[in-house]
Amino acid sequence: MGSSDQLKSESLLELMKEHLTTDAGKQITKKIGLVYQINIAPKKIGFDEVIFTVDLKKGEVKKGPYEGGKPDATFSFKDDDFVKVALGKMNPQVAFMRGAMKIKGSLSAATKFTPDIFPKPAKICHPTHPIAHTTSKGNMNFLLSFCFCLCVSRLPSFATPAVLFQGFNWDSSKKGGWYNSLKTTIPELASSGITHVWLPPPSHSNATEGYDPGRLYDLDASSYGNKDELKSLIATMHDKGIKAIADIVLNHRSAVKQDENGIWSIFEGGTQDGRLDFNASLICRDDNDHPFGTGNPDTGDNFPYTADVDHTNPRLQTELSDWLNWLKTDIGFDGWRLDYVIGYGSSITKLYMEKTSPEFAVAEYWRWNISKGQDGKLDKNQDAHRNEIVNWIEAAGGVVTAFDLTTKYILNVAVEGELWRLKDSNGKPPGLIGIKPESAVTFIDNHDTGSQRLLPFPDDKVLLGYAYILTHPGTPSIFYDHFFDWGWPKEPIRNLTAIRARNGINSRSSVTILAAEADLYMANIDDKIIMKIGPRLDLGDLDPTKSNFHVATSGGDFAVWEKN
Repeated sequence: MGSSDQLKSESLLELMKEHLTTDAGKQITKKIGLVYQINIAPKKIGFDEVIFTVDLKKGEVKKGPYEGGKPDATFSFKDDDFVKVALGKMNPQVAFMRGAMKIKGSLSAATKFTPDIFPKPAKICHPTHPIAHTTSKGNMNFLLSFCFCLCVSRLPSFATPAVLFQGFNWDSSKKGGWYNSLKTTIPELASSGITHVWLPPPSHSNATEGYDPGRLYDLDASSYGNKDELKSLIATMHDKGIKAIADIVLNHRSAVKQDENGIWSIFEGGTQDGRLDFNASLICRDDNDHPFGTGNPDTGDNFPYTADVDHTNPRLQTELSDWLNWLKTDIGFDGWRLDYVIGYGSSITKLYMEKTSPEFAVAEYWRWNISKGQDGKLDKNQDAHRNEIVNWIEAAGGVVTAFDLTTKYILNVAVEGELWRLKDSNGKPPGLIGIKPESAVTFIDNHDTGSQRLLPFPDDKVLLGYAYILTHPGTPSIFYDHFFDWGWPKEPIRNLTAIRARNGINSRSSVTILAAEADLYMANIDDKIIMKIGPRLDLGDLDPTKSNFHVATSGGDFAVWEKN
């Protein structure tokens, strides 16, 4: 073991050791219950490393390897790189891809090692604090900054206010030059509080919308534009601080050629070296629509029309992972929207997440199994529906979010005079945001539910829906049509995103429901804002202006108050 002289990291870990003895620190130990090992090298990872154990089972920090078995996750850094990541001078994903940050063990455990574990800045900035007397000025700045930064940014959520925007609809592929058209909107999206834009499937496809992918590496055959236009769009997004999320279709592929028997069973990847070129051997043998497949049985639901691929095949796993990483490094994507994840096992999603380390990923886990009574109306209790999504998230490694379909189903109905539905038996929101908000992406409509009218939100209640999701925990998503094509909801939506941002409302925010009746829903979020939807005007004692709040924005049947 090397000397720890002048390691900037050790001062932070000493501070953490002290913090874990406090009441707040004991709560962290109780909540996390995991053991981490941190290896800090003065010059090069693997050489003269100083090992620290952060035991969040016992609430201890000590120098030396973990003696109680195998730690849940191990991080390795050079001391300087650790500082760069912590200060935001090096993107953690870049650090990971370049080998400047190495992770071993459980990625699910690694994602729980967040800034929440460390003491807040107020606890270390006072000059009388003992650490302040033993820490150099440079190290002190490092400690202060670290409390705001994330060593491992692969969280299944956003700890700071974030808003996703779907940058297309079902008909966008038919309009020509979509990438170039969307590029002109990026400045406005950035000024409207959008942090992430979900882009359509980028590859060649047998269907113009992109969901029947063929040559995955061929980005010039997309109906939305060519590769250079896509890269230019993403560069513009990055210049404005917006992350690019690719719509990824992994479950199925479309053949591009017929074999000698006239069967469409030849699949090409779009490169000269044969990557992702394959035949029937990589198609699931139990795909009834494509009985020529000779691969292993499907690990998920069958998708009609196109061929379900065998994700248990090591070659396919490697080549799909390489393609995804190419989309990141060569094209500039920051994360994924995973299409039709019920089509393959949750362990497959976990594998691709581990191999590609996206900055953010959201999955479309959608089953039409919402609970209804004999009258065809939704049952009030939808715990089974949301618990199924939670179980899938956990089985997929806990590092991917999912669209909150439970909230979508309930909110669709609730705004039609049944706002009592927005409170579960525990007094919490009834959707995924009520039990696992950090992993929930809420939405009003998308290219399926809105454009194709598969589960449309009531048109005249759209702003009530946005007043709900843009003030509540989870990561809210705004649909292209509502913001640009409709025109009229734009300013109210912008007002809501601004309120969310300046009050720091995020995926982990707390909700206290004040009222949930047929014509009134009110909630206090983080004790910073109070929101209301519903036609009732007489709020009585619930009127926020009686308790140090003022109106921040309002419209037909909705309002938001901010604390004075």
